[in-house]
Amino acid sequence: MAVHLIGLNPGKGKGELLVLRDSLWCPIWEYCQTVLPELKKKVEFEKTESGLQIEEDCSVKLSQTLKRQYKTGEVYEFEKRYNEKIKKLQEEKGIEGTFIYNNAFENVLKVILEVAKKKNTAIITGLQFSPYFFSTEILSDFIEFLENCGGFRIL
Repeated sequence: MAVHLIGLNPGKGKGELLVLRDSLWCPIWEYCQTVLPELKKKVEFEKTESGLQIEEDCSVKLSQTLKRQYKTGEVYEFEKRYNEKIKKLQEEKGIEGTFIYNNAFENVLKVILEVAKKKNTAIITGLQFSPYFFSTEILSDFIEFLENCGGFRIL
């Protein structure tokens, strides 16, 4: 499954479209909501039929915030903690992949992973579990998109 980020007012080619597998996008978005908590409110209140829209002022603020996180090294600390958490879940569940969307779904997913473990498989009803590791490289691509998109819609 893929997430499409569509620039609302792209200034350059890098701001028109960014397509990421959900396994790459979900940890990035979770981190964004951690460093810019006002995004959580946007997710709750600004969903539209055509997807969540982030206006230009918010995307600029997010870009600036993420750049500061790189400069202070906080992004690397988050990457380490987040990926250790995923590895621990994998070890606990005895399967190679873990599906983590965000903390709100973690308990439900633990139950699903238990079923997968009992069946000794990483596939349940067609849903393949894949590692949702945080990647600073993907975050850099996202920052470049933010700097050029003029706001964006998540589809």
